Amino acid sequence: MATTTETYNDDELTPPEFLTIEFLTEVIKHCEADENIVVTDLKLTPGTAKGDHYASVMFRAVVEYKQKGETKKKSMIIKTTPDADGVKKDMLEQTTVFEVEIGMYTKVLDKFEEILRSIGDDTVLKAKCLYHSLSPKKVIIFEDLVTLGYEVVRKRPLDINELKAVYSKLAKWHALSCKIGFEDPSYFDEYRNGIFSATLALENDFFKDSVKNFIEVLKSNPKLTQYVPYFQALDKDVLRKCKDTYNEYRNNPQESAFYVLCHGDFHNKNLMLKHNTKTGSLEDVMLLDFQFCYFGPIANDLLYSYYMLLNAEQRQNNYNELLYHYYKEFVQVLKKVDFKGPKLTLAALKEQIYSHKHFELFLMVAFLPMWYKFQKGSLDAGDLMVSAEVRANMLQNDDYLKEIEILLPRYLHLGYFEDLTDDAKND
Repeated sequence: MATTTETYNDDELTPPEFLTIEFLTEVIKHCEADENIVVTDLKLTPGTAKGDHYASVMFRAVVEYKQKGETKKKSMIIKTTPDADGVKKDMLEQTTVFEVEIGMYTKVLDKFEEILRSIGDDTVLKAKCLYHSLSPKKVIIFEDLVTLGYEVVRKRPLDINELKAVYSKLAKWHALSCKIGFEDPSYFDEYRNGIFSATLALENDFFKDSVKNFIEVLKSNPKLTQYVPYFQALDKDVLRKCKDTYNEYRNNPQESAFYVLCHGDFHNKNLMLKHNTKTGSLEDVMLLDFQFCYFGPIANDLLYSYYMLLNAEQRQNNYNELLYHYYKEFVQVLKKVDFKGPKLTLAALKEQIYSHKHFELFLMVAFLPMWYKFQKGSLDAGDLMVSAEVRANMLQNDDYLKEIEILLPRYLHLGYFEDLTDDAKND
């Protein structure tokens, strides 16, 4: 398999031993419901660009086969667990991310689409899942969306119309899950372990070091030293509060809160967009990677997307417009599906976002600098998990520091720091 090592993740340069012609012959036979298919050729390449994902390894398989005398070709994306020993393999072996994603494709998203069809909405929420198994190897195989005209957008931010399409689809997803969760509170019992839910993730040095590294940046910048006491106070229990946020629906549901099935990792590389080849107009957006879905506060995906989907200019100038667009779609879908629960107002949505401000601040500290590096393709997620030097140096980014100088005064004026420390309150 000829590849460029700088372009792909290291653990996707060599496919695992189980990806043989024999295995994929059985997959094709399953897809086509035809035991007489004969595979004549197989090409395996890495499935995504370097840095696009972390919680799996992915390959593209182009399979040529004969069926009833006709030669056919099928391109598939294969998602499986890493074989190489290391932090990534150890972390994934202690999670249920594949079980969650299989459930999303085989149960939850089918139900969502069924409800949409009942109200005359033909929105497609997922790629076609062709095959899945948990034993002897965890694997999910999807239809290759690239062959249908979809692409991951790289080297540019999404424009405002693309972002509105993305938030519209998220709003539909959230609204449908809100209705189901309200009518059948046990339906999402299997979807409770987001990134911050598991103790394993919070014990990782990436999470534990983030605020401490950020404090060092504040100390070294005369414009930012006034914020040191706030983040020293935040560091004492921010991870516990983030975990509590993710587990809120299970452990401490709030009477006025709206809970939805959160995507859990809602960033621009977990999306594929399809544009008209002649006009360039946007035709569809597809959400990907459902390994971290969980039922939790409506605010969480919105906060995550603020830092992991938008760029600095959009955060400053377009977020309120996009939030309003999301809100209007959300309440419209709830109305169409005859939701019997309480009404969500825009003011209440903003209040719920503010109530999870500790999570928002942690995203700014830990995830935003990672986003800046990922956009330039200059950060490997594996290095981030194991190297203290990489984690510390990640914050030494001129664009990130420039935005921090804008964000911190804004959070100060919005009252985000008021209850962090008594000393800071009197500052």
